[in-house]
Amino acid sequence: MDAPLRLRNSHAVPVMVTSRASGSSSPSQSSSDDAWAEELSWLNSAAATLKSPPSIDRITEHENARSPRPSRPSQGPAFQVTGRSTTELDEASSLARFPNEVLTHLLSHLPPSSLATVALVSRQFYGLVTTPHAWRIAFARFFPGPDAMHAAVGLQDSDRRMFSRLTRLASWRSEYVLRTRLMRSLARGKPLQGSAPSAGRSPTSSRAGAHHPLSQATVTYNTQLLTTVTHMHSTFGTGASKRLPRFIHGADEMGAACSSDPRAGKVDQWGFSDPQSFLQFADRFPGDAQWGLGAGEVVGVPNVMDVSQPYGVVYGEGSPGGLIYFRGADELRGRFLPASTTDAAPEMGIPHVPGATESICALWMAKSSTIVHVTNGLIGIMAGSSQGIISAYSMGTDGLGDQRLSRGEVTARWAVSPGVPIVAIVVDELSSAARAARGQIWAVALNALGEVFCLTGRPRRPASARATKLDTVGADRMAWTTGRSVSWSLLGPTRRIPRVDPFDTSTHDGTLAPRSSSDAMALSTAQLAQETREVEAFLRHPPKHFRRVCEGWDMRRKLAVDFAGLDGEGMGQSIIVVSSDAEDKAAGVKRWTSCATAATTTREWHLTHFDLGGAAEEKVTVTAMDESKFAALAAFEDPVLDASDPATPSSRLFEVPGHRARFFAVGTASGTVIVWDVRAPTSRAATLDNVVLPLRVIQTESPQISSLALTSLYVVHGGNDGLVQAWDPLASSLQPIRTLHSRFSSRARRRLIQAEASAQGTGINLFAAGAICLDPDPCVLRGVVSLGTHLRYWSYSSSAVDQYSGRKRRLRRSERGSNGMSDRFSGTGRGALHDYIANEKLELEREKERKRRDADHLAGRFGVGLLGHGESEEELLAYARLLSEEAYAQEEEKRKSESDGHRSESHDTRSSDPVSALGMSSPHAGAEAVDADVAEAIRLSLMEEEVERVRGGSARGSPVDYPIRYVTRRRTSSSSPRHGVSGQEARMTAVDEDLDLALQLSLAEETSRKEVAGKGKRRAS
Repeated sequence: MDAPLRLRNSHAVPVMVTSRASGSSSPSQSSSDDAWAEELSWLNSAAATLKSPPSIDRITEHENARSPRPSRPSQGPAFQVTGRSTTELDEASSLARFPNEVLTHLLSHLPPSSLATVALVSRQFYGLVTTPHAWRIAFARFFPGPDAMHAAVGLQDSDRRMFSRLTRLASWRSEYVLRTRLMRSLARGKPLQGSAPSAGRSPTSSRAGAHHPLSQATVTYNTQLLTTVTHMHSTFGTGASKRLPRFIHGADEMGAACSSDPRAGKVDQWGFSDPQSFLQFADRFPGDAQWGLGAGEVVGVPNVMDVSQPYGVVYGEGSPGGLIYFRGADELRGRFLPASTTDAAPEMGIPHVPGATESICALWMAKSSTIVHVTNGLIGIMAGSSQGIISAYSMGTDGLGDQRLSRGEVTARWAVSPGVPIVAIVVDELSSAARAARGQIWAVALNALGEVFCLTGRPRRPASARATKLDTVGADRMAWTTGRSVSWSLLGPTRRIPRVDPFDTSTHDGTLAPRSSSDAMALSTAQLAQETREVEAFLRHPPKHFRRVCEGWDMRRKLAVDFAGLDGEGMGQSIIVVSSDAEDKAAGVKRWTSCATAATTTREWHLTHFDLGGAAEEKVTVTAMDESKFAALAAFEDPVLDASDPATPSSRLFEVPGHRARFFAVGTASGTVIVWDVRAPTSRAATLDNVVLPLRVIQTESPQISSLALTSLYVVHGGNDGLVQAWDPLASSLQPIRTLHSRFSSRARRRLIQAEASAQGTGINLFAAGAICLDPDPCVLRGVVSLGTHLRYWSYSSSAVDQYSGRKRRLRRSERGSNGMSDRFSGTGRGALHDYIANEKLELEREKERKRRDADHLAGRFGVGLLGHGESEEELLAYARLLSEEAYAQEEEKRKSESDGHRSESHDTRSSDPVSALGMSSPHAGAEAVDADVAEAIRLSLMEEEVERVRGGSARGSPVDYPIRYVTRRRTSSSSPRHGVSGQEARMTAVDEDLDLALQLSLAEETSRKEVAGKGKRRAS
């Protein structure tokens, strides 16, 4: 009868000891066999408790084991030591044995926190986790991007993601961690503490230095304007000047504008004391078609506007005879800017501009002082008219330079496209001397025929007029003279296309397009006069003339420019033109990118079509460009790239997270938002066109997209129903990350019906999201949206970013607008300031000490810093790999030596074993000695027991032969040789201890039972 026994330990190989009955036995051995059977049963019961049970269970089993057990008839017990193979205990199937490619793929499924923990496991895992490849794979898995749409087709690489990075010196790890945490913070919507007081409370309503926490994440207040807010600008500050935002917002329906402070939750008095109001073209010329359509005698457009928080508001009348109205940010009343009223002077290149038919179609206003300083105060406002004239106005000078310019003074004029309206003007707000030295295009204009004009040089005033105060006529003449210092160049591929005239009935050539020349052409007086007369002739043509002789008339085109695509050679800038559904043509998005020719250094333009997908037949309502601070950096300005080496940016571009991409998005009339990479690759030849697929297509629940804004982190859309939602352009979630404002249900629908029933077909929708403004720092979750006449400002906590940046010293006096504490020195004396300085010094010393300890820890564990301060990541990885190989070689040599010594010692023990004198059989010749240590421990225990029995004088007959059969251990197919001896030694030690404990318990119990039995016999006798 078999009695199986399994000895299992957390570190040991399972062992089975079986007692089997053999043939018949003699009567003289009956008592001895019974005793041996009892001992074997005790051995089985004791070994069965080797699973480390609780102490109370161990005592209970020990007490139960003292009860007498029935003897089992057996003649000659034999023992079989078998080893069972378990894959969970086999070191050969360790995770570290997988190839690095497989491990990288497995680790990419872990969240960022788990990846940081895995890096502490071993040198191998540290090397795998710290490489950019592992984090890039993990990033691509969490942010599928275009793979969410094209995964089945396989149109793009699975691990290639195009985006603009969030931080200055970003890595794939920082991008992965920051984006996941910021998305989680945005979805959570926790308010940013310490940013602003609640709505309706003034920051000066209590004592100085009092802190007003923002109890809610959003603040909604009324702008006091009568119509929908359509233009908005905000200053958020950057770096050390990070501060609470201030907004300026205007409504182009009435021409009114005002400013507000989100801390107080109400508007300022600026703008309400100006009584000026304006009429629209539809009010002044009822029945006439806008956009130069219809009869085509005059050009009329809705009034245009632009606002700037530092400089104020500029407003242009879109009706014939329209003027430009400007009001500075520090002025309560505005003024009209001078129009071109100078008489013609052909010999000076000054044409006569018919002001009665001229309307203002495009406006631009400086949003920062950068472009103002670069142009020496000449460029602050730029306006484009229906006559194709571009005018520049000054913001004034501070008197420290050599220019004497008043605010609103006209400084330059150009006849760029005579007779064809200028519909859009875009100027580089970050233009600098470094960009100008590389031949950067800093201003771009678009006319109604789709022609694009670029300006590279900076206008310069004659030296004789720089310190002279000019009157109105003199300033206008000087503006035309200053304009001739530079010239606008036509983008060749966008040249106007003449209509096909098979019968040659037209008397005008559709390809002819004169414009103002520059002094660099060195024209004679006669040539200059002839050019001016040609310009005047084109200025007298009505819009219907150009519609008849040329194709592509569309005054609702939209213009966007990527000035930061500039590389070290002055190429790479992109110009995007978005056309609407004019003249029964489908909407389209075209991009022209400047590239250098192979033979010369001249600029040629390559055309790219942006694929609209299913929205090709729809009307494009709004456009938006990523204006994040790192997306607006040129390649030579990027701190990640080495600007000193011209070849470095192109060679290291693949290593930059996101590959320096920049988002560009459009919104359609059906509620669809489409996002592309504006810096996607171009065709290799100017004669070939390529197509760029969208990165993300978002189908919103809004009937129409009325406003759009985006940063490197998220996209915010506003619908004409008041729905405002934030989306992830990299498609980490197909649902909106957060709904910033829900739609107006019944009231919005009724209002939309009333608006559509107006005379022009489009009324004033006081529930639509008219404009959106976001913080250019993508790590700060702040923004504002206009909902009719109301503003909704949100500011969500992004403390997860601060936690990721490390254990930083807690500032007692934090920056304004940050998550820290408020200013503690408001109204305090010098004593508190001295205490503050002393505390700061103490904290700095503690921080240095902590950094030193961290550096010592990294140096001791991973060898960081052993190669010096100038080591690179590749050198560190090579050094770590070298240490790992040396450690592995030493462990392998040690394992072999100890294994050889252990085998020889085991062989000597078995050869000189006294148990062989008892008749125990040797192992089979063909069997593999797998669990020799376990079998040897059992054999020695039995030998000691036999010796004690002989010494005790108990007559049990002749000793019994205990054959031990060595069973071959089965190995799984996935097993492989072990790498070290540390795990084997620990396993053998644990097995020996468990067996010793089991044998000691059984022998002690047997001894006590014999003593009790002997006492009972003596009492009975």
